[in-house]
Amino acid sequence: MIATLLATMLLAGATQLRAASLHSKREFRGAWIQTVNGQFTGMSTAAMQQTLKQQLDELQRDGVNAIIFQVRPECDAFYESKIEPWSRFLTGVQGQAPLPYWDPLKWMIAQCHRRGMELHAWINPIGPKLLVQRHWLATTWLHSIPTEPLHTTDN
Repeated sequence: MIATLLATMLLAGATQLRAASLHSKREFRGAWIQTVNGQFTGMSTAAMQQTLKQQLDELQRDGVNAIIFQVRPECDAFYESKIEPWSRFLTGVQGQAPLPYWDPLKWMIAQCHRRGMELHAWINPIGPKLLVQRHWLATTWLHSIPTEPLHTTDN
């Protein structure tokens, strides 16, 4: 009788633990790493990777299980693309690939997965302030290509 009662209690406890474990895996505890603020502009590849590793390590210690990484800050890219130019927030010059070459999105996916974290890519399809500051835009940037007139705002 006591053995049956103990076995039932252990089974119930294991079921509750498994349910709690499944629930915690479903929690989205995310943090956004933005790139549009220029925190990486002018950094060497090694320095940027070191900064990102430190951020990921700290976020992992804090219980974050998902990273939202901004990969298109101004309709340009932090990954290799045949459509969008490299971001000026990565190299300082829009359209210029990083030297030494690396793909920050691929690198971040690998780093997040190594830490048991998800990686979600955040895109900003247009950077409104760019419509005023066109002198530094890459010729491959979406709004450098002649198309229908763009809607502009004055703010």
